[in-house]
Amino acid sequence: MNRGEVLGLAGLMGAGRSELARIFFGRDPHRGGEVHLDGKRIDTWTTCGRIAAGLAFLTGDRRPESLCLDASTQENLNLATLPRHARGAVHWLDALGLLASATAVADAVRLTPARG
Repeated sequence: MNRGEVLGLAGLMGAGRSELARIFFGRDPHRGGEVHLDGKRIDTWTTCGRIAAGLAFLTGDRRPESLCLDASTQENLNLATLPRHARGAVHWLDALGLLASATAVADAVRLTPARG
């Protein structure tokens, strides 16, 4: 693969594509083989290390694996950008930065407020 390319997995239901993606991202253990990225073995990397290396995991089952259903939409959006807004040794959060990031993501995906 070349820099900037995106790798996708495709297959029929039950073929193991979700399981393989979970293994690549470190969400599930594997019984054999090794996972390498840019020639470096990543089997022992943390999830944060994999994200920092450019890996991402998009699940097909968002309710149990991606969303905090008791949290607001903004709080869920903030989870993805939280590390960018931690300041100082004790990791104070930049509330305005979090709001700006959540707003930018909501705008990018054309998320509109619920009408009630």
